[in-house]
Amino acid sequence: MDEEKDLLRIRDLMVKHSAGRMTASEQLELERWLENPVHRAAFEKRTNVDNILTALEMLERGESLQPASYERLVNRILSIKTTIRIWRFAAAATIVTVAAIVFMFYRGRQGDKKIPTVLAQAVLSPGGDRAYVVLEDGRQLDLEKSGNGALATQGGAQLVKTDQGRVDYKTLEANRRVAVYNTVVTPPGGQYRIVLSDGTGVWLNAASSIRFPTAFTGTSRQVRVTGEVYFEVAQDPSKPFLVDFGGNQIQVLGTRFNIKLYDGFEPVSTTLMQGAVKVSSPAGATLLRPGEQARIGSTIAVTKADTARVMAWKMGYFEFKQADIRQVMADIARWYDLEVKYEGPIPDKQLSARISRMKNANALLELLKSAGVNLKIENRTITVLP
Repeated sequence: MDEEKDLLRIRDLMVKHSAGRMTASEQLELERWLENPVHRAAFEKRTNVDNILTALEMLERGESLQPASYERLVNRILSIKTTIRIWRFAAAATIVTVAAIVFMFYRGRQGDKKIPTVLAQAVLSPGGDRAYVVLEDGRQLDLEKSGNGALATQGGAQLVKTDQGRVDYKTLEANRRVAVYNTVVTPPGGQYRIVLSDGTGVWLNAASSIRFPTAFTGTSRQVRVTGEVYFEVAQDPSKPFLVDFGGNQIQVLGTRFNIKLYDGFEPVSTTLMQGAVKVSSPAGATLLRPGEQARIGSTIAVTKADTARVMAWKMGYFEFKQADIRQVMADIARWYDLEVKYEGPIPDKQLSARISRMKNANALLELLKSAGVNLKIENRTITVLP
């Protein structure tokens, strides 16, 4: 593929990503392209809303935009509005785009109307690459504070922090017979990437964990996870890869998939991006094909997955589609390490939005308020009001 065709292809993928219409294979194609830091910077410039929210903040403070600047802002929003659209569903659906919000602020300033300050609290910073590893002897290593290089030797493998900000387990004893286990844990407000001794890549979302042998022994590779974890499993037909999660198990040879099993009201789910997996639970067993999701409860329900939404956290976004308030606030609380309370009945609203996880929580909460969600913010506690 020559350079011009390559750029056209990536442009098409970006459009599909913004519209939420990517297939599993297209999602993987875009992810591979984004592994290049230059490509990721271009992607984020095209899709995130930081510059738009900065303009909103200027307007809220009473600062005016020059007509030409306003024109450019509106044109930019119109070009990406599908990326940052918010729906509020009540008796009838009302669509509120950020373009409309900008228009509201702009027209308000034109008419000298007072715009109330939505958020005047301290900045609620986003999460980041934070995790700790629990060694075999119970010692804990704070990976965020640890320097690069070898951190420990554990059961035939060396734990190495790379200059890319991840941890690799490098095998030292290929024929080790006794397994030694480590556990990597991300706190609320944390995420992390590790590479297991077999080359399997693991991405942990906030409030998640993985327990694994530092060097795989025996005839299988078995790990246990909590929270939300994405795998890119290294192929090894002689050693099936087994993932235990919440009383269920996934068996694979080499594949890419996401597991989500946070405590609470959301169902346990597995979404397959590439390859094939067998999902087993007390309810039975089923095979997944790429682009399918299994939701596990009293039965296993298999549906076509919205892969862009499932993988949004790994791509650096929140993406909600007709999500209820509890789901939205649970994701916000985990990533920003906040406490969420409900005063009275939980509002019966469904919300959809896509916004960068690297933005301060204040901006996201401001958008929720614009969609009709009544919030009270005190320090790091968010109260949802009727």
